[in-house]
Amino acid sequence: MHLPTKTQRDEAETLALNIASFLFSEDERLATFLGTTGIDGSDLKRTLATTDVQIGILEYLLSREDFLLEFCELNNIDPEYPKTAATILSGERPNW
Repeated sequence: MHLPTKTQRDEAETLALNIASFLFSEDERLATFLGTTGIDGSDLKRTLATTDVQIGILEYLLSREDFLLEFCELNNIDPEYPKTAATILSGERPNW
């Protein structure tokens, strides 16, 4: 198993935080996220910097094609990249 580089990990964390910002920027998206994941808003604020929550945010986006495509279009990101970022945050180096 190859481990991701620090740069890859930093980029994956930044992507997860940008996705969080996207999800939180509209009340309906935030309510849907909180309702689906079951996480409480105050717990989310406290744990947003943790790897598990960041992976969860990436996985949630991947489960919502409508949000995935909107986020990626707005940010000029390949729709495959969030999956790669989740792999990186899980501790594996993606096969490029």
